[in-house]
Amino acid sequence: MNEDVIKFYDGKAVNGQAFGAYISEIAKTRENKLINADIFTSDKNVNDTFANSTGNIYAVLPLLGDFNGNAQNYDGETDLTEGEGVDTYLYGVTSYGRALVGSEIDYANEIAGKNVDFREHLAKRMGEKWVDIRENTLISIINGMYSSTTDGAGVFASEHTLEVDKIEETSLNDASQKALGDKDFNGKGLVLTIMHSKIANNLRNKKLLEYMKYTDENGMERNSNLAQWGDKLVLVDDTITTLKTYTYKVTTDTTLNTNKTYYTKNGNVYVKVDEPNVANISAYYEVDKITTKYMTYGIGNGAFIRDDNLPVEVPFERYRNPFKNGGKVTLLNRERKVLHPKGFSFIREEVKTDSPTDEEFADGANWGLAKSSDGTKFYPHQLIPVVRIVSTEA
Repeated sequence: MNEDVIKFYDGKAVNGQAFGAYISEIAKTRENKLINADIFTSDKNVNDTFANSTGNIYAVLPLLGDFNGNAQNYDGETDLTEGEGVDTYLYGVTSYGRALVGSEIDYANEIAGKNVDFREHLAKRMGEKWVDIRENTLISIINGMYSSTTDGAGVFASEHTLEVDKIEETSLNDASQKALGDKDFNGKGLVLTIMHSKIANNLRNKKLLEYMKYTDENGMERNSNLAQWGDKLVLVDDTITTLKTYTYKVTTDTTLNTNKTYYTKNGNVYVKVDEPNVANISAYYEVDKITTKYMTYGIGNGAFIRDDNLPVEVPFERYRNPFKNGGKVTLLNRERKVLHPKGFSFIREEVKTDSPTDEEFADGANWGLAKSSDGTKFYPHQLIPVVRIVSTEA
C-alpha cells in the first residue's frame, strides 16, 4: 500500500476508514485461501435475522432436512397412502463480537530513527492477528461440538473421531469414511485439514505436501501457512492442534510440597486445591503423567455458516491521548460476526454475556445437534462434514 494513503505519526488526524482498509488488506491476504476452501457458506435466514442495525443477538431458526418418503407401488389397483413431508430442524445461532486494541507512544518513534514507524508496524500486526483470532474461534467451536453430550452430540463426537497411534497417508480418508459414510463419496467430503507442524513435516518429508504462495502488501511472493495434501488444503497451526491429557494418583506425601499442585476428586473430575491443608493430605491427588495428543481436523464443503457483515457503529478508530506517556496513539478495531456449524444448535447454557467467549464456544454444555420441530429427531450427523483424528505420535 502507498505510504501516502495512511500515516500514523505526522501530527494529522488519521482517517479511520484508511486504517480499516489497511488492516483488512493484510488479514485478507492470509485468509483468502482459507475462505476459498469453501468450508464457509452463507444462509439467507441468518443474514436476514442479523442484518438489522438493532439486530438480534441470538435466534432460533429452521433448517430443512431430507424428504423421508418411500416409493409406493403404482399399479392402478392399490390405494396410495398419504406421503411424508420434509424434515424441519430448529437450531439456535448466536452472534459474537471481538475487538483489538493496540497502542504506541510518540517517544518510541522518536528514538527509533528515520523510516521507522511503530504505528504502521502495529497496524500490520493487528491485521495479521485477526486471522489468528478467527482461526482460534473456529477451533473453539469445533472443540465445543466434540465435548457436547447433549441432544445427540455424543454420537457425533464418537463417529467423527478416529484414534490412531500415528497419522498415515490414508488416515484422513479413513476418518472421513467413518464419519460421513457414503456422503464422503458424493461431493460432500473434506476440503481442508488443520494440523500440527510435526504432522505436516512428516507428510512433507514424504513429499505429500506442497505449500501455496501469496503476494504480500509490498508485492512480494511468499509462502503461506496453507499447504495442499492431495486435493485438500492444509492449515498448519501448532497452537490449536495439541491436547494435553492428565492421569492422576493419590499423593504419597505426608507433608505439603510447595512445588506441587494438589487436587481433590469429585466423580471423574479433579479439582485444584487452592489452599492445601496438611490435615487433609491423605485425600489429595497429584498429576502422575502428562500425555500430549495431536488433533488433526478435517472440514468439508459448507460446514460452517458465516456472516461477516453484522453492523458495528465504529469498526475502526484512532484515539490520541497527548498526556499519557507524553503522547500515545491507540488503534481500535471492532467486529461482530456469526460463525456457526451447520447441523448444530447453540443452546447458551453457560454463557455470561451477549457475546460468547472462545472458552464458552469450547464448552460442550452450550452445544447440541439441531432438533426436529417435533423434538423426536436430531440432525443426521453424517451430513456434518467435520472429522477429528487423535494421534499420540506426530
